[in-house]
Amino acid sequence: MLANKFKGLMKFVTMMGIGASLLGAGSVTANASNKGYWANYTQRTISYKVNTSSKRYKNIFKKAIKNWNNTKIVRLRPAKTNKKAVIHMTTVAEFNSQWKGVFLEPNLDAATNVDSYTWTNIINKKHSRELISKASIYLNREKLNNDQYSDKQIVNVATREIGYAMGLTYQKKGLMSKNNRNSKISKSDKKHLAKVYKGYPFKNHIIEPK
Repeated sequence: MLANKFKGLMKFVTMMGIGASLLGAGSVTANASNKGYWANYTQRTISYKVNTSSKRYKNIFKKAIKNWNNTKIVRLRPAKTNKKAVIHMTTVAEFNSQWKGVFLEPNLDAATNVDSYTWTNIINKKHSRELISKASIYLNREKLNNDQYSDKQIVNVATREIGYAMGLTYQKKGLMSKNNRNSKISKSDKKHLAKVYKGYPFKNHIIEPK
């Protein structure tokens, strides 16, 4: 009886309402990490909505999404409405004065804003996790056009930003680097993604000590 109560206690986890926002602006994030990741969603199936009337950019986002789905680690699934989507993807004409204080560099090719919260394991804080609640991805058409990015290169940029939106972090080279227009998903990227989503989805949103 006592053992069962103790076992139940070990499974008890409380969520601390600590909100946070990570800005992955074109590859410049607040959380560059050698681990390659910083947070994740509670599910491997992640809903998204592409908000653009441009057939060109719809196709670019579609290819970027397919790149991650082909890893078989996560499943990016289209949502019927914006409300049901946790990742929102769009383009903007430029990063001008309206973005001041949000995106610090106007010459970025893309940017991602991620909202997160902390789940705290009250028994063992080492097992606490940072979880993502939602993310917004923006492709900067002015920068992409002025620097003459090809559609293939823009797909790579969009793929990187989706990586940020799923919890991967800035790296010095490769897909998750600042200048990645010619980079694709690498074995290292797959490894980081697999590691951060290992053991998910959560069951009943409970984190259990390992």
